[in-house]
Amino acid sequence: MSHRWSPTELEQLHQLVGDIPWPKVLHAYNVWAGLNGYPRRTETALRQRCEAEGISRICEGQYISTGTIRQLTGAGWRTIQRWVEHHQLPVVRSGRKWYIPRTALRRLAREHRAYFAGLPVADLTQLLDDERLAEELADLPRRGVPGFPTPVRCLDTGELFPSAAAAGRRFHLSRSAIYLAVNGKRSQAGGRRFAAA
Repeated sequence: MSHRWSPTELEQLHQLVGDIPWPKVLHAYNVWAGLNGYPRRTETALRQRCEAEGISRICEGQYISTGTIRQLTGAGWRTIQRWVEHHQLPVVRSGRKWYIPRTALRRLAREHRAYFAGLPVADLTQLLDDERLAEELADLPRRGVPGFPTPVRCLDTGELFPSAAAAGRRFHLSRSAIYLAVNGKRSQAGGRRFAAA
């Protein structure tokens, strides 16, 4: 037997969905419903109501997906795993997706500023949900951060590349040839001079 949704229930659903990962929504909603005298709902009921209301189930609130973190920072999957393991970041798993609380990400950013240094303010604000911290980190130089590529500049053309691999693709050279030129092992790569940006 299905129960009609009251405006209060719909408001609670709107508040939860998008703020916490979907697997936590069912539990949080049913705890709230039990405490406030509303009927408990199944995951299917919540999913169908979200679809009917046009509510996106993508988490963009208290938690952020590791995929979004990778996209905004340029970090590789293994780098994110190291952060989780070495810095004890709490993780909520939903199938193959991992979510990290933004509070833990802000703590990591304060303790290890180099991980986030030099990234665009807009990306850092979206990532950390803290404008002041984002501005501080964006002003820091981004160099030699383990797990992140070092930006490379072609001294002859003035072009800036996010990594040696990107510079190599542009000039049809191997990444190692660019590394050798950047690190001074060779004076040039493909007839061009390169340096770490």
